[in-house]
Amino acid sequence: MKKIINAFKKHRKPILALTLAAAVSVLVYTDPLNISGGSPVSDYHYNMDYSESSTKILGEAALVDSKTDITDSETDRYFSAASINREKSRDEALETLQVVVDSAEELPETRDRALSEIMQIASDIEIEATIEEMIKAKGFEDCVAIISGDNINVIVKSDGLLTSEVAQITDIVKSETGYSAENIRIVEKV
Repeated sequence: MKKIINAFKKHRKPILALTLAAAVSVLVYTDPLNISGGSPVSDYHYNMDYSESSTKILGEAALVDSKTDITDSETDRYFSAASINREKSRDEALETLQVVVDSAEELPETRDRALSEIMQIASDIEIEATIEEMIKAKGFEDCVAIISGDNINVIVKSDGLLTSEVAQITDIVKSETGYSAENIRIVEKV
């Protein structure tokens, strides 16, 4: 038991840094839709339906909530705030991971895990930016993509998504991430 306590004392900083990094990562990835204190106006979740009676290929949309009294400026502020808060959270996580990497007291395995997480965050940032640009190129005014582990949330500014638009967005996300339709959540923001 004394060896365990001494080992903990010796590696206290790396353990605390990794715990903090994990906590920040959980915060970044578990609450991506409430980053501005609001909630999405309309929520669509697309799942593949493998039943025999199913004739749709990409899945079905279910309208969860609807509001019509939101102004364009509120929606624009939402997308700006979402992007800024996503960046801020990622920057904090990257700073914490960089402290672990730069620490001379770190174990090589701990440093390697921190470097791996930094590379994953950088990859996620690049993929999200590509998805956002491709969706905007399809004619959508604004959107925010948030990768959360093996899932992705795409918030799109729209007054009503058509099935063909859902298919376009789903195809873009699938081609950029390799995720299946059940891991893609498309949220409409009016």
